[in-house]
Amino acid sequence: MTPLTIQSAFLNQPIEVAEIRSQFQSALGLAHARPQLLVRFGYAEATAHSLRRSVERVIVPT
Repeated sequence: MTPLTIQSAFLNQPIEVAEIRSQFQSALGLAHARPQLLVRFGYAEATAHSLRRSVERVIVPT
């Protein structure tokens, strides 16, 4: 989040599903260009951070 309370979110489904991707591509008039990423920006209230596992629980020594 920024000081102006602007947040972003990645919206992957329109890009990952071939049928939806082609509809998205047509709606934006992207002739032969293939959409790679869709990001939503907007104003939002602050929310709690997601819980994360510790590094020790994720990295397994070899």
